[in-house]
Amino acid sequence: LNYALERAKQLPQNKFAVLYLDLGQSVKLEFLFGSEYNKRVLKDAAGLLKTILRPTDTIARIGEGVFAILIEDISNPDAPIMIASRIQGKIRKYLARKENELQVRANVGVALCGGEYDTIDDILRAADDALSLAKSDRRKMLQLLREQSMNVV
Repeated sequence: LNYALERAKQLPQNKFAVLYLDLGQSVKLEFLFGSEYNKRVLKDAAGLLKTILRPTDTIARIGEGVFAILIEDISNPDAPIMIASRIQGKIRKYLARKENELQVRANVGVALCGGEYDTIDDILRAADDALSLAKSDRRKMLQLLREQSMNVV
């Protein structure tokens, strides 16, 4: 992430995005079906992410049911939203097959960066803020914040 930020500061056309993906019912899955089942669902979700993302993209599990994704070399500013939508669709299909009775949501917050952020913490905070906005509106489930101006799209 540090390397992506430094590259974007030097050449603002080197845009990148940080996506926060939250499988909102992970704790409920663990409570209802046990920790081994929940671990399997999270492992399968990570596997699904690998089928959607490029080999150069980075995936990290950063919390219980929360993943951070770094997408570099973005030429189309709409690409992170398209990727996030594909992620949501694949995870929704997977979870629908696994647990019909449980409503598991895949919320995504996206921070698009072109060198305007000063620190990594600023970028991560923006992605987290976008995720919070996505989670607060049950109809959206996906939120993009563009650069530091906090423009909501």
